[in-house]
Amino acid sequence: MPPYKQMGEVPPKRHTEFRTEDGKLLREEVFGTEGFEGVESILYHHHPPTEINSLEGRRNVAPEEWEPDQHRHHHFRAGKLGGDGDPIDARKVVLFNDEANVAMVNPSEDQDRFFRNAGADELWFVREGEGHLDTVFGELHYTSGDYIHVPRGTTYRFRNPAGHRFYLVESSDPIRIPDHFLNDRGQLVEGAPYSERDLHGPKQLITNDEEGDFELDVKVDEAISTYTLDNHPFDVVGWDGYNYPFTFNIADYEPITGKIHQPPPEHVTFEASSFELISWVPRKVDYHPDAIPAPYYHSNIDTDEVIFYVEGEFSSREGIGDESITIHRRGLHHGPQPGRYEGSIGVDEVEETSVMIEADSPFKTTKWAHQVDDSEYMFSWAE
Repeated sequence: MPPYKQMGEVPPKRHTEFRTEDGKLLREEVFGTEGFEGVESILYHHHPPTEINSLEGRRNVAPEEWEPDQHRHHHFRAGKLGGDGDPIDARKVVLFNDEANVAMVNPSEDQDRFFRNAGADELWFVREGEGHLDTVFGELHYTSGDYIHVPRGTTYRFRNPAGHRFYLVESSDPIRIPDHFLNDRGQLVEGAPYSERDLHGPKQLITNDEEGDFELDVKVDEAISTYTLDNHPFDVVGWDGYNYPFTFNIADYEPITGKIHQPPPEHVTFEASSFELISWVPRKVDYHPDAIPAPYYHSNIDTDEVIFYVEGEFSSREGIGDESITIHRRGLHHGPQPGRYEGSIGVDEVEETSVMIEADSPFKTTKWAHQVDDSEYMFSWAE
């Protein structure tokens, strides 16, 4: 969880009367996880957040599976997936399992309706673009290279996102800061690859006490229902707590390097109970005189390995472009291409940026993956 934060005005004691200057009683909301025993924030609204005047039926947004004929590694040229709609409708899920969706999102339109994912944490990676995510907690600024962590249940709307390019992970398990980065009081330790100063919450709380008809899409179990609210959902005058959206830029990640090649878990950035999310960033590499900086060959015996290539010269292979996605399947060997293993000897730094997922549960592929699948990728290790 990010550190404690307060924005706007809150009463000196929780669950007590809190009124505006003209005597209006504000409505308290506890925004918490794990019932009432997990992390939480407390928000104060002008109006009850329960005021709904209409409801539309559910629309199915479940990924459409593509079942390849073989168990093989894949390279998806995901940068070719165009934009189609706002940041909700433009989600093109490439991989999915029972715990997570992995999608490209390249919106072509602005977002008119508000959105709330009630079934999953969202972790956006900004491949390209700079803008604002307006949330019930306030205005969150983002730029290229940012992770945007949006806790489940957060009401939000992107402002002018058309033309921006995102990589999105939705997780039914909470996405959190790894436990081993924290001391027993929840503070990031000195050996962690980032600190609280690198986590950026909302910068400005804009209270909108407006009445009218405001459409809100709520996603639960791969279906979206649309509700019309009587009042603007961003009517909060103040809040405090530990559960709120924040950004973290991949350039602020402080990689751990060593005398010999460090495996992916040394580069973990966030985790859920079913996967680790890893940041590969430009870094100095191994300093043993006989070190081989390229990764060793391995077969991921019980995990699927997914890599989203952001930019740079990737040390282990050629033929991978910006916004490519690869998945290396469990039980099949992979590693450097011919020439890359021995070619890395003597290299003292690498210039690459990518986002990797090590997933415990096998991923399934979708129709969008099929559209951009490089069918020859499995043979790219041949001499």
